Amino acid sequence: MIYPIKALGPGLALLLLVGPGLQAQGKPDFPPSRSDDGILYQFQGRVIRAGGGMEAFTDNRIGGGIGFSALFGSEPLRLRVRMDGEGFSGKDGKGAVSSYGLGAEALVFLPVGDWVTPFISCGPALQHWDLAENDQFPAHSRTSNHLAGRVELGLRFGQRTLVSLGVLAGRTFDGRGAVNPYVAVTF
Repeated sequence: MIYPIKALGPGLALLLLVGPGLQAQGKPDFPPSRSDDGILYQFQGRVIRAGGGMEAFTDNRIGGGIGFSALFGSEPLRLRVRMDGEGFSGKDGKGAVSSYGLGAEALVFLPVGDWVTPFISCGPALQHWDLAENDQFPAHSRTSNHLAGRVELGLRFGQRTLVSLGVLAGRTFDGRGAVNPYVAVTF
């Protein structure tokens, strides 16, 4: 659909008139992108197996999780600040079990390869566990907050894609512990 210049607004009309003049003066000086200032944002998807004392609360021991993180610093040692969540189906009429966490990790890239780089990441996390009382009305739930730990080993392909094996371990409900191994892909 073609719009007249008047309908596009005065700002766009001015840009169309001045644009060729800007190109003649060279490239405009834009600030560096976010990845150039030492911060790299990442999204992670993972498949998790409930372990430890989690079998008392989960029907299907396979769950899923997502996470968002920011990497600070420069290689080989970087700081990763992570927010994430996991979910599992309930057991014996109980509702779903979920966990939400905030953590900080040291991430070390081992200087072995150019395109494929091994790494290790570990650090503490504050986990919030939520156990729905039943499937019918999951608004009523038991909650628990505990310190946990996370370790990941993996490979980085190029500069942005990471494939890793990890484990989240910590306390959940009634003094039970969770040792949840997972496979993750990070972009």
